[in-house]
Amino acid sequence: MARATKVSAGAVNIAVHPHKGPETYISLFKSLFALDRGVKLRGNEWAKIGSLIPINDKNPNEGFHGYIYRYTQIDPDGRWLNTLSGKILAAEEAKKEVSVPDYMKPNLRLIRYAFFPESHRLAFTTQYRGNTISSALVASLISELAKHKEITGNRQAVNVTVEQSRETVEYILKDLKLQKLIITIKRPNPDDDGAEDEDTTAVLEDQHAERQVIELDAIRGMGLKPSERNQKLARLAASNGSVFGNGIERKSGKRKKVDSEAFPLIEDDILPAKTDFIPWFLSLARKVVSKATKSS
Repeated sequence: MARATKVSAGAVNIAVHPHKGPETYISLFKSLFALDRGVKLRGNEWAKIGSLIPINDKNPNEGFHGYIYRYTQIDPDGRWLNTLSGKILAAEEAKKEVSVPDYMKPNLRLIRYAFFPESHRLAFTTQYRGNTISSALVASLISELAKHKEITGNRQAVNVTVEQSRETVEYILKDLKLQKLIITIKRPNPDDDGAEDEDTTAVLEDQHAERQVIELDAIRGMGLKPSERNQKLARLAASNGSVFGNGIERKSGKRKKVDSEAFPLIEDDILPAKTDFIPWFLSLARKVVSKATKSS
């Protein structure tokens, strides 16, 4: 009997410099897929972009959807254990009993994704029927793929940032009596979020800077009062950097150290039974991206 299923989704922001609108991102994502390469995430966990399907064949600006494959990479030179006999086998010995072609990968997990060129956001399932992945690992996948010489070409940089919880940034700014505030801004796209992005991009590019770090320490016995400009930059950093706050929580009086990178933007929803998954997921993906791109 089919049952309703919980689905969680996150997103990353992909910023390319220089860029010429959606066409830049359509070309980039097609190139990332065409690499047909796996990336080591951690330990023996690997991933790759497994498929790429246009959302609308007649309008490439609407983007793509498909699977990210997450799998286990077997070390061909590693030792093996015979659990029946307890015997430890060297790789050469094991090959006499076990034959696994290099193109076969165990423990496959299928991660659904949708990429939207106009907002240059990649949304994906972080949890769906046992298929899990963190936003940080997806960011790592795209960042590592983008380092290949086939991708870099005439691009100055491809910055990938996990979309972070807006509530966490607001908590840092409003609910802590701050002793320290660190705002890290990576060069954003000037079309992300209006004038603030344009100003920040211009300031960084004029100085040939890839990122800016603003660090404030409070006068002893006093709490910080971040300027309106710095508050806007902190909100911008939720998509293009990170925010760290160290201070006393106003309600509890307890000291808190909060890093926005530890709190990714996650949207939970319930997939009803007997529902066509792809259009339902694309709707969820657009909802996540809408939250990520909404002006604060």
